Amino acid sequence: MQKEHVNLVDLIGEVSEVPTEVTLPSGEEIIEIRLVVAPTGSSKSSLDVTVRDRSLMRRARGLKAGNTIAVQGELRRRFWRSGGSISTRLDIEADSLEKVG
Repeated sequence: MQKEHVNLVDLIGEVSEVPTEVTLPSGEEIIEIRLVVAPTGSSKSSLDVTVRDRSLMRRARGLKAGNTIAVQGELRRRFWRSGGSISTRLDIEADSLEKVG
């Protein structure tokens, strides 16, 4: 039986700092959120969440450090040129974002 590929991330974590609004060279505006998650029995991990959807951006603007949020989205690898070399990072592009508690 062949299985379909799935790219789905489902996280609940704590916002570690005030979300940052960024204007990309293309002119697109996004919001970046640093999310700290601590899976059971593991040490904490910091993950970057990118918000592109306008309705989600309104929610993201209201977040503060220490808020707990639930995020669903997809993993994305970003590439860009920096100082003559290519840089990369892995982040979560949010499809949904809800404050928890």
